[in-house]
Amino acid sequence: MSENLVQSRLDVDAYGHLASKHPAHVDWGITVLFYSSYHRVRDRLNRLGMPKPNTHKEMTGQIRRKLPEISKPYEMLLEMSWKARYRGRHAVSDCAETALECHNRMEALLDG
Repeated sequence: MSENLVQSRLDVDAYGHLASKHPAHVDWGITVLFYSSYHRVRDRLNRLGMPKPNTHKEMTGQIRRKLPEISKPYEMLLEMSWKARYRGRHAVSDCAETALECHNRMEALLDG
């Protein structure tokens, strides 16, 4: 198993812990879900021969070119993660369900 997949699974475990034990920390939960997806997508892009991007903008471009079917949920989760980190939990308090749906949709598409 690649390092990216290991990290993705660890992030999912961390999300589960936050969601069950600390639901008020929705901002951190969304951020962890984003990074779980990030690592999972990085693994797929690596296997497609894409170089490691230096920025989120480069990563988004690679996704649009190589994995367009996950572009929308990835970009939605990225945006929610930015809001969570830079505006705080109040900015994303109603986004937890949508974040989890985006994450799960990408997982299903990548597994498919």
